[in-house]
Amino acid sequence: MRRAGLLGLLVAAHFVSLLGVHSAAAQDNLKTYRYSKAGNWTISALYNAGNFLSCYARVSYRNGINVSLIAYENGRWTLQFYNQNWPRRPVSKFRAALEVDGRVLRNTDATYRGRSVFLEIGRSVDPVRSLVSGRVMTIRSNSGTSSFKLTNAYDAANGVAECWLHHKRRRDRSGNDAFNSGQQPRGNNRGAF
Repeated sequence: MRRAGLLGLLVAAHFVSLLGVHSAAAQDNLKTYRYSKAGNWTISALYNAGNFLSCYARVSYRNGINVSLIAYENGRWTLQFYNQNWPRRPVSKFRAALEVDGRVLRNTDATYRGRSVFLEIGRSVDPVRSLVSGRVMTIRSNSGTSSFKLTNAYDAANGVAECWLHHKRRRDRSGNDAFNSGQQPRGNNRGAF
């Protein structure tokens, strides 16, 4: 794994595909706040016009694919795979198998949107724990097979869970986003996951 210098340029495209937003005005309302790091994974929170949307951990692989583990505001977990060199495609669904260390974790619906593929994990944390406790994640579909090392993935998922809890609590207490006070939150390594 490596840090991609191009990653900063991909941020806007990632968030547009993440939200399915296509207007310039909507893009202007998106804000990311870096929360913490776990090895090569960067954990951040995403807001739209002051409303908490998600926390995610992102890592870049040498093959040009960026993998994000996302926890949406509603508690739903998703994996996103993005590559700027993939052709833009309209929304389409397909079946995929998510494997960890050679064992099928789940057969699930995947969605191709723009230059991203999204695999739904659901609201339960158990499949996420199983995923990030492994060494290698493999995605199989009719289109092919891709494998990714999961170095530091458990710490990254824990960081996403802590970020999510932090931002949900801040919003729920104040009725506003976590940054009205102007203070940037920091990871506390309490082990929320």
